[in-house]
Amino acid sequence: MGFKSFRDRLFEQFELRQDQARQQWSKLNQREQIILGAAGSVFALALLVFSLRLLGGLFSSPVFQTEQALDDIQKIQSMIGELRSLRLQVRLFDRQADQKTEDFQVTRYLEEQAQRFGVKIEELKPTRAKSSLVSDEEELFEFNLGKEVSLDQSLKFLEAVEAPLGLRLLSLQMKPNYTDPNKLEVRATIAHHKDL
Repeated sequence: MGFKSFRDRLFEQFELRQDQARQQWSKLNQREQIILGAAGSVFALALLVFSLRLLGGLFSSPVFQTEQALDDIQKIQSMIGELRSLRLQVRLFDRQADQKTEDFQVTRYLEEQAQRFGVKIEELKPTRAKSSLVSDEEELFEFNLGKEVSLDQSLKFLEAVEAPLGLRLLSLQMKPNYTDPNKLEVRATIAHHKDL
């Protein structure tokens, strides 16, 4: 009973204040009503902005800031990983540039690597670019390996061929030898950058 009577009294007070406000509003002329309406709107807007700022402060709480910091840390760690990879590549290029002498010849280098890995180069000749992937600063060499080359030998040879700075494998064709399936016929094209 106590709560119901309290609620009824509160409701009566609210209605009383509402009636008084209506009476006061009706006594005002149109100009005063416009001014008070505008002031009330500005107050309501200011209250809304204040509420939104308060809610925005909740989203910038330490929990959300910590999540943002963790995201930033992950980005930094990935950039550090990329930087390490690039440093390793620069060191490798420096070493390769030191190893490459002034009188470096692609044909001689290919022959040396073939001999090193027990591969015979049957045909080695300069060729022309057949692709837009080749720059004007590159010269191309095409070669065939003997028909008695194993997959392991050819892969080690091709890996060694690409090791010096300025050499890259441009195309590769491998066919199994029909008389011995463990042997391959290999045809490849190497691009050599003249300035490196």
